[in-house]
Amino acid sequence: MAGKPKTEQVAKRKDTEDSTGPRKKHRKSASTFSKPAIFVTFLIGPDRSEFVVHKEVVFNRSQVLAAVFSSDCIEGQTQTMTIEDTTEAAFRFVVQWLYSEKLEIAQLEAWKDKVAKDTKFLTEAEQMIAIEEDQVLAETWVLADKYGLSGLQNLVVGYMTDILKCTCIPSTRTFKYIYQHTSDDSQLRKACIISLPISML
Repeated sequence: MAGKPKTEQVAKRKDTEDSTGPRKKHRKSASTFSKPAIFVTFLIGPDRSEFVVHKEVVFNRSQVLAAVFSSDCIEGQTQTMTIEDTTEAAFRFVVQWLYSEKLEIAQLEAWKDKVAKDTKFLTEAEQMIAIEEDQVLAETWVLADKYGLSGLQNLVVGYMTDILKCTCIPSTRTFKYIYQHTSDDSQLRKACIISLPISML
């Protein structure tokens, strides 16, 4: 008989562990793809969008996820993990990072183009992309925090810092999300929330 899901138990940190910032980066070996046909499956969000990722890549990046898929729980037996409390867009960023250790940030590319053309403003369409992208970056950081992807957390903070330097201030919605889903001393909150007036929180 299949066991009960234990994802939350595996992912949950010990009470004595410091949750104020990214954990120490997990040392990993480069993925050699010696078994390129072995995958794990993630079902993401309320619609359970399917992402199929090389198992070796996942294990190299996250000790937490490696523990989940190596356990006797349902995820370990089926090699399938359901994560409902995130978005497809955020997990797409996670997968980008799992394979390349970088993210494609559209608004930063747009700003590079503006600088090259000596233009200081984003178009309305670019602003809408930036607003949504800020939210997805925040969701990505929270997801990375949950599953021990400290390198991704640090990368997101770096991108958000670059965005703030371009004066692309994230939306109130994104600031509120960060405030509600991070600890007082989290690096993401320090990078973003601290720049806002109290009245906007």
